[in-house]
Amino acid sequence: MKGKHRTKRCDRILSLAEANRVFFEQMRRRDAEEESKDSTHEKGENQ
Repeated sequence: MKGKHRTKRCDRILSLAEANRVFFEQMRRRDAEEESKDSTHEKGENQ
């Protein structure tokens, strides 16, 4: 019975991790789009 409870908890943690991964992926994509817009003067500062 304990094992069942544990897997349920693991599923919740995994789904949370998945949601976080998707969220960060979207943020990274948004940042990349912003960078490509400002690439002219942004590239000199980054390198």
